[in-house]
Amino acid sequence: MNMKLTRWVVFELVPGGDILHIHEDLIDWNRSLLDDIYTPHEERYVFLINGVQYRACNIAIEGRIEPAPETT
Repeated sequence: MNMKLTRWVVFELVPGGDILHIHEDLIDWNRSLLDDIYTPHEERYVFLINGVQYRACNIAIEGRIEPAPETT
């Protein structure tokens, strides 16, 4: 599965939802990743980082999504 990413990120989808669990240290915070902007023509992703949800769109760099390792 391909989508635009700021950097290589590891994630997992919550069953029945659209929240992505990602590794915070892989986010490029210098890009305007967390702007709360939405248009019907864009995909919108919600990130859960340390219990806080962040919305992201207009993600700029092409990358490939890798499945997150299983956690217990």
